[in-house]
Formats: sequence, C-alpha cells, structure tokens
Amino acid sequence: MLLNQPFSAKHLLIRHCEFAAKFGRLPNLDPYGRQLSFIQYYLLDVILAVVSMRQDGPAAKISMEESESLSLLLFRLYTTIFVQSKI
Repeated sequence: MLLNQPFSAKHLLIRHCEFAAKFGRLPNLDPYGRQLSFIQYYLLDVILAVVSMRQDGPAAKISMEESESLSLLLFRLYTTIFVQSKI
C-alpha cells in the first residue's frame, strides 16, 4: 500500500521546497499564536478575572465601586500591554 501511493515522499519534498522557494514566507501560514503577548498566550488576564470573581477570593471583600475601578484598571493595563506588543 505504501509503495503504491500517488506521490513518492521524495517527489512531495521537492514540490514543497519549490513552493517555499517560489513564494517565500506567507503570513497567512504563520500561526497567530506567535503574535500573542505573554499575558494573552498564558491567559493570565482570564485567570485573574476568574480568581477575582470567586466568592472566597481576595476580591470578595471589596465594594462594588472598588471592583469596577479594579476592572477598569485591569482593562487599561491589558490594552496598554496589547497595544505595545503590536508595535
């Protein structure tokens, strides 16, 4: 079965190398995960939000106004890091 494949491994390797030499690096074949910042890649913003929403977590003892200001602060921090990582 392996010997009767439509393309041999050698022929397929040559075709892939010729394609890469002809077109070079294609951005649509580059995984998006390589462009993520450290915080985005490891989901630290999501983990922080989940931990802060727990009933017995550190955010359970703060008022609603403090919680909203903390959320706004985290959002500003996240967007600042995100914008700087895209530059």
